[in-house]
Amino acid sequence: MVANFGGLDQKLVEAIEAHADTVVALCSCCQVQLRDSNIKNHLGLKISDLAHFTMEALMPNMLPLIIPYMTPKMIAYIKEEL
Repeated sequence: MVANFGGLDQKLVEAIEAHADTVVALCSCCQVQLRDSNIKNHLGLKISDLAHFTMEALMPNMLPLIIPYMTPKMIAYIKEEL
């Protein structure tokens, strides 16, 4: 049963009920909305995007080396190649 969290995004309600510490968003718009709601409601959750979450899990030491190369031009190139 979902508690009444006063209009809080359903994903955040589910994260709270599951005692999660991280919510993974699949798109940047969702990430911004979840992050803003998290901050506004002082929930203390970590909001991450799928790519960052996956990279942290698979190659945590490589993340600081890769992020500077992830420019919009490089991301567009990668998407085009895929």
